[in-house]
Amino acid sequence: MTESTASATASAPVAIGIDGGGTSTRVLLVDGEGRRLGEGQSASGNLHDVGASRLAAHVQEAWRSAWAAAGLEPRPADSVFCAMASVGTPRNREAVRDLVTRVGVGVPGAVEVDIDLVGALAGGLGGGDGIVLIAGTGSSCFGRDGSGSTFQSGGWGSLLDDVGSATWLGTGAMVAAIRAFDGRGPQTSLEGRVMETLGLEHMRELLPAIDGGAEVRSRRAALARLVTEEAQAGDAEARRLLEEGADALAECAKAVFGRLDFGDGPVEVALTGGWGRTFPPTVTWSTGPWRARSPGLVVSRRGPPTSLARRSWPSRACPGRPRQELMRGSSGSADPYWAGSLRQIGLLAPERGDPGYPVATASSSVPVP
Repeated sequence: MTESTASATASAPVAIGIDGGGTSTRVLLVDGEGRRLGEGQSASGNLHDVGASRLAAHVQEAWRSAWAAAGLEPRPADSVFCAMASVGTPRNREAVRDLVTRVGVGVPGAVEVDIDLVGALAGGLGGGDGIVLIAGTGSSCFGRDGSGSTFQSGGWGSLLDDVGSATWLGTGAMVAAIRAFDGRGPQTSLEGRVMETLGLEHMRELLPAIDGGAEVRSRRAALARLVTEEAQAGDAEARRLLEEGADALAECAKAVFGRLDFGDGPVEVALTGGWGRTFPPTVTWSTGPWRARSPGLVVSRRGPPTSLARRSWPSRACPGRPRQELMRGSSGSADPYWAGSLRQIGLLAPERGDPGYPVATASSSVPVP
């Protein structure tokens, strides 16, 4: 960036999209014409998991990193949209709005906060109607039909729900391991893998190793990869867990589908979240449970953010400015989180199906009869 360009950018309007989930907090900085300036990332963006003080620190760290990547001094943005986990109540949304403003991310009155599902739906389906299914550290499902009606299923947290998520699968791996150990369940390779991963000399050390502490959920979630690895190696218990997880996620999608009016024809389900993107397709979305529970739905996987290059979109935030290019990953798929956050603050058009913006491909969609 030249000195003159940096000077002009330093005084120009800027907008910020924030994605906060159980694993990370990500901040994207763009100028008034939708051009990407910088991106930053820090630790968990889940208010329930880390509390307001730590969340404020994580947001500020990611925000400063985004400005540093842009080569500019941090300053409050003119418009901010936060798509965050654990903000399902007005009190929590207000808490996040206050802390984001307090650490200097946006000017007072310019910060909007909504659940992470809203941003994922807006980005994952290009602003169109349908269903988004998040399977990450936690899980939840959200949909919107043509009338604008919305409905959410799941998202009750790991204590009560979060079916099919990394936390749910990691917990299932430990349950399978202890049942195999004390003779109540079938033998499984998960028994040895859990002990090895957690550094246990005896299975009775398991509870102290994962019970308590601020990062207890992330420790459980980290064990999910063992389930995938052992399922692919042929372990029956691991495969059972994956299939039950897929069944439970399909049940969430079916619940949303049943409460909204999508009319005739297939309805797309955008599958996103760090864990949902890594589910082995042969174990889950093409199996009987999903097909049986979710007739009429089409699953399309959404890849993680790659490079944010430029793509043609009109800027509603800055009327009269030329169309700018934004939001296409190097893999050719749209980034659901950034696109969703930027649509909410008006820097991306909400229309689905704009030329070149794929919502599904033959290699990533599984039609459900």
